[in-house]
Amino acid sequence: MHFKFSGASGTSCANYKRVKCMSGLVTKWAYLAETGMTDGQFRGKVQRKQFIRNKHYFVVDRITWVDVEAVEEWIKRRGQRA
Repeated sequence: MHFKFSGASGTSCANYKRVKCMSGLVTKWAYLAETGMTDGQFRGKVQRKQFIRNKHYFVVDRITWVDVEAVEEWIKRRGQRA
């Protein structure tokens, strides 16, 4: 997965639905839009303990951030099992 976000330089994190603010972290909504995963699929991975809080995703001020690198690593590991 390679994320490309359209945001003017200097765009603040207040526009969190479109902007990649921190290295490797994107909002859950941006992640879902980019990957095509549904919110229900994401929640299912959390419930089944496939995505682990503070490893694959973080919640700050009621905004869920996804660590794209950690999720990509999880995908690679799962692919090796098949």
